[in-house]
Amino acid sequence: MDEIFHFESSVITKAARVTEQQKDEWKQTFQRLCNKDPNGLISWVELRSLCHSIGMPAKEDKLKLMLSQVDSNGDGLIDFQEFLALMTNRMEAEWKKQNEELLQAFQTFDKDKNGFITLEELRDTMHSSGYKLSDYELSCMIDRADLDGDGQISFEG
Repeated sequence: MDEIFHFESSVITKAARVTEQQKDEWKQTFQRLCNKDPNGLISWVELRSLCHSIGMPAKEDKLKLMLSQVDSNGDGLIDFQEFLALMTNRMEAEWKKQNEELLQAFQTFDKDKNGFITLEELRDTMHSSGYKLSDYELSCMIDRADLDGDGQISFEG
């Protein structure tokens, strides 16, 4: 079940959907990092280690910027709430990127740019891409993606 968590920092205020499982995983990650230094806080050096361990190496200036964006008390360290804000911001950025990619794909089909994909637009795009599907097959595709039952696919971004 999704819950909405709000995290505030001096630079940004975000809200994103985070599952309890994700929050628990982030807490375990945070605790593993803090086991190396039992002060319950993460420095930019420890953040660099985390990023490297998950295959996202980052330069010092980028790490310090990430830290400054969530360091609400300005101590140069990340506590657990600030870590949640950091992870939520990263997740939100990834969702935004994926949403933009989906919108681009949607716009490929939405020939008249009215925000809907009709059977005709789907047929034309599929045929021009080399897929010769019957109207029945195309209708089935529309039915599966038509969330509001209007016979068209709309982009809810």
